[in-house]
Amino acid sequence: MTAPCPACGHTAKPDHFAYRDGWAIDPTGFVAFKGPFLRTTPARAKLLHALASATGFMTTDALLNRISRSDDAKVVHVQICNLRKWLAANGLPDPIHADRGYAAPGYRWRNPVSVNAHATPSNQRSQHDHA
Repeated sequence: MTAPCPACGHTAKPDHFAYRDGWAIDPTGFVAFKGPFLRTTPARAKLLHALASATGFMTTDALLNRISRSDDAKVVHVQICNLRKWLAANGLPDPIHADRGYAAPGYRWRNPVSVNAHATPSNQRSQHDHA
């Protein structure tokens, strides 16, 4: 079964999508967050797809195997940087968390909505400030 995009006509198999926290990610290069699909590069979409599909932490090497034929881990870091710039330019939240606490560095998916829901602006005083 295929589901054509009403905006651009792209046809993808929904069983290839990753769905998580309001995101729909087609690894061929389409990403949606609670709205219409946006076109991106396949490398960015594959990276988001891999993280959204993972149950937890993914090492840099595991991500590299999913998105590139290179053996240079810098490819992942550059792609993460480019993906974050693309997300910001399109007004999308960043669901990527860098995790350096393991034996091997890597990344994990985080729900950006729940992270931002608990954040308070730095210019607001907390209820504990008495000054």
